[in-house]
Amino acid sequence: MNEELKKSLLERNNKIINVVLNEIEKKCPNTIDLIGIAGSFCNGTFYEKSDLDLVIIANDIEKSKVISKCFIMNGVGFDIYISSWDHFKTMSQYNNQYVTKLKKLDIVYTKNDEVLNRYEMYQKELNKNMNDSKRIKAKVNRFYSLIESKYKRLLEIKDKNDYYRLLGSITSYMNNIVYMMNKEYVHGSSKNTIEEMSNMNIPDNYIENYKILFTSTNIEKINYVLKKLIWSIKLYYDLEDINAIDYIPNYKIRSKISSKELTGTYEELFSNYYNKLYHAVDINNRYLSFRTMVDAQEFFDDLYEVYDIPKIDFVGKYNPNDLKANAIVFEKVLNEWKKIYDSFDKEIEIYSDVDDIYKGRSKSK
Repeated sequence: MNEELKKSLLERNNKIINVVLNEIEKKCPNTIDLIGIAGSFCNGTFYEKSDLDLVIIANDIEKSKVISKCFIMNGVGFDIYISSWDHFKTMSQYNNQYVTKLKKLDIVYTKNDEVLNRYEMYQKELNKNMNDSKRIKAKVNRFYSLIESKYKRLLEIKDKNDYYRLLGSITSYMNNIVYMMNKEYVHGSSKNTIEEMSNMNIPDNYIENYKILFTSTNIEKINYVLKKLIWSIKLYYDLEDINAIDYIPNYKIRSKISSKELTGTYEELFSNYYNKLYHAVDINNRYLSFRTMVDAQEFFDDLYEVYDIPKIDFVGKYNPNDLKANAIVFEKVLNEWKKIYDSFDKEIEIYSDVDDIYKGRSKSK
């Protein structure tokens, strides 16, 4: 990336942060304790389509919700949302490898020294739990029991969408085990996962076999290799068997989605998945393409569990040999989701200028 583009992106970020701070001062003063930059702009792995990952911690969630915003600007999706201190408290327990925002955060605003001390307290708690081998082993054993249970179900599945849903879930638990047994956390994004795990203590040939899960189109081969991986994890990390209880979904009555509940979903989908899938094409990263499709499918599945909306299945179309086709599949899904927006006469929030973000000057119709 050339210096001019880098400078332009950093200036854009500073403008967004200043706009957010101004909105806080006008609409909900004294409700925000801490703001920090996480993700690619914190660890230096950003590219031209990277969004600004802001961590905003509030002491009054209800009052501060007025600054929550999902929007698209110059082809990049942004998601400004508010969290409570429970966000860091949960992270400090080291329940999985996604504790990056507590390990590494570029803090750009704190209300006072007391707030900073609180953040550092949770950091210390996390570091203690990351070095508690006995505690980690107990959590990892639980992940392993879930893997075994889900693998049995995987072998019985015929529908390709359901198959990849479950495969994505199993690989997530496997990643949890590898990272946590190495007392590590995610430093980069999904595109860096393979590289990060390669530098850890892992079973022989683990990475080579792991890659087959998202590069092969042969389901029987994937099942065979997955079984090898599961056993290699068990033996290498000396994991215990725990009686697993198969997941039995509870029947839920789904409600009709409203315009309010729909707000921000398109923008969030664009922000979290659209550019990542095309970035996977640019850098030829199959794992990033696979993981992004799995995560996007989970987003729709979570909505479907709550709201009476059309069931959206697309992860079964994952193609390890044509990453652009994967991006196009998601783009079509995104267009279908826009039709739901249209049915409510709802606009997608698109801006060309930072100053317009909170002024309602959306360019979308």
